[in-house]
Amino acid sequence: MIHTEPITIEKIIQNIEDKNDIGITKNILIVGCGICANISSSTNRGGTKPGMSLLFKPLAIDAEIEELSSKLREKYDSVDSITIKGLCTINARSEHKIKSKVKNADTIIVMSCPSGMKAVETYFEDKKLIMGMRVKGFQASRIKLTTKGIFFK
Repeated sequence: MIHTEPITIEKIIQNIEDKNDIGITKNILIVGCGICANISSSTNRGGTKPGMSLLFKPLAIDAEIEELSSKLREKYDSVDSITIKGLCTINARSEHKIKSKVKNADTIIVMSCPSGMKAVETYFEDKKLIMGMRVKGFQASRIKLTTKGIFFK
C-alpha cells in the first residue's frame, strides 16, 4: 500500500493561491480516498483511533478532511467534502457521487496518493486540482478488529 501524509494547511493554501491565475478560488471540494489515504491517516495518528467503522466507513480520512475543512472555511466561501473508497479505481457510482458534489466547486483538493489524483484529474480537467497528501513510502499494516471499529498499525 502507498503510505501518504497530509500536506500542511499553509502549503495547501499557498498551492491554491499559486494557481489563482487559472481563476480565483471561492468554493472548494475535498475528495478523500477511503483506502490507502484512510489507512495512512490512521497510522499517522498512531493507530489510536479507528481507521474504519465495522460497516467499513472510513473514519481516519474523514477526521483529516474535517480538520482541513474547518481551517479552509475561515478563508473560502464554501468547503464541501466526499470520501470515495479507492480513488484510483473510480467506478460509475463513485463518479456520479463526485460529479454531484463538484458542480459548485472551482477547486478540488485530493486527499490521496498520486494515482487517486490522476484518476480525479481525468474527470475534472476544467477544475483547479490541488494535492492534499504526499507520498511518504510504502507500508504493510496490521489490522486490529474491535467492537469500536477497525484499527490499523
